[in-house]
Amino acid sequence: MRMGRVSILTGRSGSGKSRYLRSIAAELIKKGERVLYIVPEQFTFETERALAEAMGCGLWDADVFSFTSLARRVLNEFGERRTLMSEQGRLMVIRKCADELAPKLISFGRVYHRGGFTGECARFFIEAKRAGIEADALMDAANEKGTDTPLGAKLHDLALLYGASEAYMARTSLDAEESLRLLSELLPKSELGSRHVIIDGFDMISKRLYGAIAALIDAAPHVTVALRIDLSPECRDKAVFSADRRILNKILSICEERGITPDFITPDDEQPRHASAALRHLEREGFAFPYNRFDGEANGAIELFAATDVKAEVTAAAEKAQRLIDEGYRYRDIAIIASDTDKYLEPMMRALRERHIPFFTDAKRKLASYAASEVTLFALRAAGGSYLREDMLALVKTGLCGVNAEQAEIFENYALARGIRGSAFKSPFGEGAPAAAEEARGIVMGPLEKLSEALKDAPTAAGKVRALYQYTVDISLREQLTAEAERLKARGRLERADETAQVYNLLITVMEQMHAILGDAKISNRKFTSVYKEGIDAYEVGVIPSAADQLLLGSLGRSKARSIRALIILGAANGHFPAVYGDDGMIDDEERASLAQMGLGEMPSTAQLNDKEFGDAYGAVTKPTDKLWLSYTMGSGSDTATPCELMDRIADMFGDVSIKTDIEEESASTAPSAYSALIKHLRTSVENGHIDARAGELYAALHKDSEYARKLASLPSALFPSVSAEPLGEDAAHRLYGARLSGGITSIEKFNGCPFKHFASVGLKLTPRKEYRERKADEGLFCHEAMSLLTKELIAMGKGDGSITNDQLETLLDSILPKLIAQHNNGVLMDTARSRAAAARLIRRVKATAYAVVEQLRRGEFSISGTETEFGIGKRYPELILELPGGGRYILSGRIDRIDSYTSDSGERFVRVIDYKSKSGSAFDCADIADGKRLQLPLYIAAIEAAGAAERAAGMYYLPVSEGIINSSGKEDDFGARILKEFRLRGACLNDAKLIELGGGEDVQPTARSGWRLSEEQLKGTVNFAVDRARQTACKIAKGHAEAYPLMSKENKTECEWCDYNSVCGFDATLPCCKYRRASIIKKDDFLEEVSHAQLDR
Repeated sequence: MRMGRVSILTGRSGSGKSRYLRSIAAELIKKGERVLYIVPEQFTFETERALAEAMGCGLWDADVFSFTSLARRVLNEFGERRTLMSEQGRLMVIRKCADELAPKLISFGRVYHRGGFTGECARFFIEAKRAGIEADALMDAANEKGTDTPLGAKLHDLALLYGASEAYMARTSLDAEESLRLLSELLPKSELGSRHVIIDGFDMISKRLYGAIAALIDAAPHVTVALRIDLSPECRDKAVFSADRRILNKILSICEERGITPDFITPDDEQPRHASAALRHLEREGFAFPYNRFDGEANGAIELFAATDVKAEVTAAAEKAQRLIDEGYRYRDIAIIASDTDKYLEPMMRALRERHIPFFTDAKRKLASYAASEVTLFALRAAGGSYLREDMLALVKTGLCGVNAEQAEIFENYALARGIRGSAFKSPFGEGAPAAAEEARGIVMGPLEKLSEALKDAPTAAGKVRALYQYTVDISLREQLTAEAERLKARGRLERADETAQVYNLLITVMEQMHAILGDAKISNRKFTSVYKEGIDAYEVGVIPSAADQLLLGSLGRSKARSIRALIILGAANGHFPAVYGDDGMIDDEERASLAQMGLGEMPSTAQLNDKEFGDAYGAVTKPTDKLWLSYTMGSGSDTATPCELMDRIADMFGDVSIKTDIEEESASTAPSAYSALIKHLRTSVENGHIDARAGELYAALHKDSEYARKLASLPSALFPSVSAEPLGEDAAHRLYGARLSGGITSIEKFNGCPFKHFASVGLKLTPRKEYRERKADEGLFCHEAMSLLTKELIAMGKGDGSITNDQLETLLDSILPKLIAQHNNGVLMDTARSRAAAARLIRRVKATAYAVVEQLRRGEFSISGTETEFGIGKRYPELILELPGGGRYILSGRIDRIDSYTSDSGERFVRVIDYKSKSGSAFDCADIADGKRLQLPLYIAAIEAAGAAERAAGMYYLPVSEGIINSSGKEDDFGARILKEFRLRGACLNDAKLIELGGGEDVQPTARSGWRLSEEQLKGTVNFAVDRARQTACKIAKGHAEAYPLMSKENKTECEWCDYNSVCGFDATLPCCKYRRASIIKKDDFLEEVSHAQLDR
């Protein structure tokens, strides 16, 4: 076997290793040699560019590969046609296997379907394969440990899934590890194997990768490997080189097996990376132990920053980038990397856009987050399942199934209100449905039903893939995305246009992978959808830079890709920079060690993973040539963070470097920073009560900028926010409520609860979305309807005096309630077992109340004379007119739940009004009347009296509609006594012994303790007080009051708790400008004395 030379190039970060390798390549090419240049996958493009610059011409005799792309090239050369399995394809295979093997899983049977499970499995399988561990060996280990032990059970499940997924993939495809094995076999036969080989870095380490390196050493005339490592005996920071030290030891072992003594080379770079002495010192001492302090000053080469929150951190970073640009740095000279891209990416992009700094981000977005992915997934779920409502609503809102936004909203509202679901979507909505809803249904269901039929006719995965692809054709998905990409290009959003174009191609890739992986395997619609979702969850969409000169924004790994003069690192908090892996994988470190002791291969431990992160952190901070900035967010409470150890060390190492914060005053170098500084000054000024001179200077400077002049105009409302706007005025109120002001008592009470609530519901007529469910308000409506129907029947039967027997009453209720249940709220009470249970509960409430009503009537002489009796224009009783100051009027109308009457022998007629309340605790409270929240009963009396009828008020009451006692077995007297006690009337009555007795006596009427027993003057005074209170409210309505000023009860319950409009009013109790109106605190005796005096003064 011919074996060549091996050279190992070692050096610290910035020692010139990559530059040295490029010079070697250039010299070899000039001599007519051919070069195979191997780098990590993500750096191939940058390496090609740098090598071309070093050559001064094209790369005719050099090829740049990663180990993965090299394997692909060699396998193609020798006719290997199996598909290279992608990471996404592996996840789809694991998902398929997990679904099929679920009944056999011991440890993971309850979690296999959860998001992230397949990803954890894939990581473990790859680690096992790289360590040379096969599925059979795992199963042997499981049996040895015993599947009744936690480790044995996990190993059993992992072995099952590992073996099944590997066997499935082996039929049609290769994964990266298998391709490396074949690469090792084929390299000696390939032309590429005879070249000079240069390896500059590794993106993965595995047993088979070392096999490929060994094959290169066997075949190539010369192999040069660069490692970031310091082999000098005086090295004090060996920990940062631990990962490369392990690679070195393995390569030395490979060479030793072949009798090769490698050459060790250290680059003698006359052009050190770091222009700053401070950065050179940091590279040597930043991770050393013990470390030496710097004798000089950093002179701005290194800066540290602690922010109060993420916004402050990214703002400071953007300002730093702007200052660098102002100093002459090109955009491409600057990189901003984040320890947590999910946390920092979006706010950082906003900060850069505000300053018009062009940037490129290498962060990728999940394919599943795009509407095109959603439309295919929701279509699969709906058509392949049973048209679940949530899937249908999500589908129409994607904007890609032929339905516009307005149609989608109307469709959604109708489906929710009517409870449309399942196969009901397949039939026309019918009479009464909005035209837009039916039109949307027709547009969506055409292609969807076609997809449903195709899925039924396709038992195999391949057939289902074809059905899904045809659905994308039917909805013109490709054409829609192409048109959107063109629109984005026309608006100059080139990167977004590229993203949009990629989405369709990636969706097709997922379908192709499913076709290749699953093929003619039979699969259910549910499992097919599960695998498809796994695929779109796994793929990501990224773009290439649209311009050469752009700031780089991204993750830690990308900072290696190109030369950087200035680096800004966000999120340099302890535990995040470097990142610290937890011992929480599929199996932990102790269990991995146990496998190794059993003779299985050694998989990487948490410590080894952390070593790599430590090395990457070292590589990042030593990358910039001129400037380094590290920052973190301090946070507060449970989110409090501390700076990473490196920041503390830098602050100690350099005498002129300290951790600055945004709490300190900084110079405002740009308009955005000046605006931020002005906001801080003004906030402080508001708190202190005076404006300082600096705020005035900043304001004057910004006012000259037209963009910021507009922002300045909005500052007063931002600094002094108010949700209590000035009254709209009488003209606006008349336009809003009508030329003739009118409303019901409920509107008056609603205003007194919160003026904005009245404005939104009565003025703007905003209504909450109606949903197909039973709310508390709906239950109350049902009880009112049921009691109304019952009392109407009693009146019609001539039983309004309660002369009906309990058996007759039960028969009557049984004839009324089933029909009402079926009709109520579009039949929602008959929809499910749960709703039918709620219906049964409502029936018990109504029946108990019905028995109580009849029993109360039996005990007295009053009879029901009216139910749902209206007063208003053209009604039984005329409208109640409230005369307003200035000659205006407010026409008050309403509906009285029940009127009972009694006519004496002398012909004198007494009436009492009763209002049904679904809350059993409803009481007649003077504070509620004083605050205008419970005006119904006295205003009902006022309406009756205003009609001029010869009727005297005997009382006004609330009657709770509650379950109470419905078992009428036992003695009639006992039952009547029990039910009367529970349903005693609550309210006010005339303190007239005879009337009390006629009204049912002490068992029916409120007692002196639980209710009000009033004199004639007190009753009239209470009624007149309520009229005056309603008049005051009407005056405010007429003036256009609409402030968010909610009432808070004595029990600290607010109008906001169940308000439909709290998302739009802007009320926030934590703001100084938002206050609750406290409920009145007034004793009954004081209230009655006040209204009596007022009555005497009339």
